[in-house]
Amino acid sequence: MQDVAQMRKKNVTVFIKCSYLSGKVFYICEDCGSAYAQSSSVWNTDVWRKKCMENDPKPYKFMKESIKKQPPDWKKIVLLIAGWLTLAALGGLVAAAVFAVTEPKIAEAVTREETPAKVDIPGDEDPNSGQEPDETITASSASASVDSSGSGSEISSSTVDSSTSESSVSESTVSESTEENGAAEGTESSTSEEPEEGSEVSSVDGETDAEEKDSSLKNYEALYQDMLEVTEKPKRALVTVIGITNQMDYFNQNYENQQQISGLIVADNGQDLFILTEYRIVENVERIQVTFWDETMVDATYQRHDPSTGLTIVKVDESKLDEETRDGLAVAPLGSSYLVSQGDPVVAVGSPVGYSNSIAYGVVTSVTNKISALDNEYNLLTTDILGSTDGSGILVNLDGEIVGIIAQSYSAKGNNVVTGIAISQIKKLIENLSNNVSRAYIGIRGQDVTEELSDKTGIPKGVLISRVADDSPAMMAGMKEYDVIVKLGEHKVETIKQYHEQLGKHSTGEVVTATAMRKGAEGYAEMTFDVTMGKHKKQRLSGAEKAGFSRWGFRKLFLFEWFSTGG
Repeated sequence: MQDVAQMRKKNVTVFIKCSYLSGKVFYICEDCGSAYAQSSSVWNTDVWRKKCMENDPKPYKFMKESIKKQPPDWKKIVLLIAGWLTLAALGGLVAAAVFAVTEPKIAEAVTREETPAKVDIPGDEDPNSGQEPDETITASSASASVDSSGSGSEISSSTVDSSTSESSVSESTVSESTEENGAAEGTESSTSEEPEEGSEVSSVDGETDAEEKDSSLKNYEALYQDMLEVTEKPKRALVTVIGITNQMDYFNQNYENQQQISGLIVADNGQDLFILTEYRIVENVERIQVTFWDETMVDATYQRHDPSTGLTIVKVDESKLDEETRDGLAVAPLGSSYLVSQGDPVVAVGSPVGYSNSIAYGVVTSVTNKISALDNEYNLLTTDILGSTDGSGILVNLDGEIVGIIAQSYSAKGNNVVTGIAISQIKKLIENLSNNVSRAYIGIRGQDVTEELSDKTGIPKGVLISRVADDSPAMMAGMKEYDVIVKLGEHKVETIKQYHEQLGKHSTGEVVTATAMRKGAEGYAEMTFDVTMGKHKKQRLSGAEKAGFSRWGFRKLFLFEWFSTGG
């Protein structure tokens, strides 16, 4: 076999020897495939190789081929890229056209759902100030995006009804007095003419006195009935707010601890009802519930609170209420507390004596008492109505308008008379809390330095700082107690009310120059302070912020439950 292999390498014709079973032998040429029979016992390979060459004189040739990569067709590649770019441009134009058509509708739908109308509560003009209130506060209710005071026609009609009933009572009183005078005159004449009939005269006098007493009681009853009727609409705006916390008893059993207080529906933006109540009931609770006029109970969410007054706003999704409940409730008719005078009759509605759905009658005994709060002060309406230290609710005048929010925490110590915050001075605060707007904060408590006080003491007119809150923007700017603020920004400030109004025109983070007078060795000297408006450190996260949701509804990561304080 090695010989055959070497012959193949040398390109020599090789014959393969084959034999049949019969014993005949033949050879096959490996090059041309010709078969040759062995005619003799001797095989001459060279002879038969020559014969093969003669039969196939064409020599064999072998071609050597190699596979090479085809060069790239740049023209085809350029055309392909251009085609894809053209298709992409056409797709972009189509997408832009579709977006231009659908984007306004989508934006309108998203805006309508995510950014409801703002609450706008018209303010009142203080007749004693002689100044026009802020434009933002005195916006007419007709242009308000949210009707926060209810129907004016209903209020006026109740006013007319009450005045009509009062006039009818007075007319009946006058007619009765006239009849009494006539009866007295008749008695005198009959006595003078017929002195002998004394027994008959005395019986007539007794009947007259009985009729007089009966009519007086009826008038008294009618008066209270009329006062009760004017509270019908405000009562539909009252709700009960319940704060629920889960606690553990000594046997490691969970139970719910509930606290409740009166609340007032102050605004309705078409999506949510905004309810004003006291923060002490909803502070650190795990669940807030609201009970409406027909005993319907739904969950509510915290919105924002004011640490200075202790008031807060919680809101209820209107979609949770059935149609009958929505039709029966009303938005509170907020009146003007500037028109309330000493001696005016009022009705305390809500929980003035500590339990819900109660009512009490009385008169206003004082309108001059004030409470000092951070960056503001509020007037108190004090009444002669005996209440509870846990009392809550509203004060209603004879026109059916709410003139005060009962806040027993401001009642004098040892004196449980019903006391309320004047409604006109907190309307802007209610609006900001409802819109979840953080109020600019400097952090001072002060009092007015009137011209009379200035003449007696030599203290400049302005706002005398009685206290500077710790770590407040005022303290950071270098303001101290007994400094007298005379200007905030470019506006003069002479009263705490003017100071509060100017403060409301600025926003948090803004730097404002405050001008104050400070007493030194040579008298008062003017000083300026660059104050960076801040946010009250005790402000709590709203329900949406606490849940960590963005305006598109996607949950965000958050680290703190409280702003600024971490607690």
